[in-house]
Amino acid sequence: MVESYWEVTTKERLNDLASKNMTISNYFTKYKAINLSGGIYLLLMDFKIMYPDYGDKFNENWPLIKSKLISIAKKKGLINEIDESNEEQTDLAALTSLPFSMSTSNVTSTKKATKKTQWRPSKREVLEGFITQVASPAEVAVEITRKRDKLMEMDLQMQPFVIAVVSPNKSITARYIVINNITYEMPTITKAVEACLKAIFVLNAEYPKESRHVWQFVQTVLFELKTKYDKSFTAVNTLISDLGIKT
Repeated sequence: MVESYWEVTTKERLNDLASKNMTISNYFTKYKAINLSGGIYLLLMDFKIMYPDYGDKFNENWPLIKSKLISIAKKKGLINEIDESNEEQTDLAALTSLPFSMSTSNVTSTKKATKKTQWRPSKREVLEGFITQVASPAEVAVEITRKRDKLMEMDLQMQPFVIAVVSPNKSITARYIVINNITYEMPTITKAVEACLKAIFVLNAEYPKESRHVWQFVQTVLFELKTKYDKSFTAVNTLISDLGIKT
């Protein structure tokens, strides 16, 4: 029933998203179905309509890119002990190596640039803007609040991001996407990253500023998706070259 309603309202909703007056918060208020636990799958339906040629690109490209990322990360000493037989553990290792395989850049808030509003995130902070890791489910809500408060202090809005519950032995026990204060649980870490980028595109959201180059890599390399709004990052181009990838 919800899916049928979503299909019927496609034209109206996409027009709303194209409007400059429609914020993500207002969109979630107007279309309450996406506030439900399965709401992320409604956004994925929209991505399939908006970008029909890119729905499966991530899954097609991930195995090869994952192998290359792990190889480079091992050479750089970024990956220590991982269980090679645990697919999701190696997925997480490859994904979380990205922030440490690229240089960072300054982040400026929407206010007039001053010393106070300039922030050069550490690679650990870049990782948190891409995939935040906590040790227990009880820490998820606390971490979301901490992140929101930190960004508010710098006059930055919290954009969609991924959060994973990772045990001391590196096993992932839960994975979530956080959008507009709604937490969606996902089946795997790769599904979480894939769905998060798709949701960002559908909602006309922005990449988290501290990790925008990492998300740009995911978009360019794994989705093979280019737009007129893309920002060129030297760090991304360098990593693409190091990986021997043609884009």
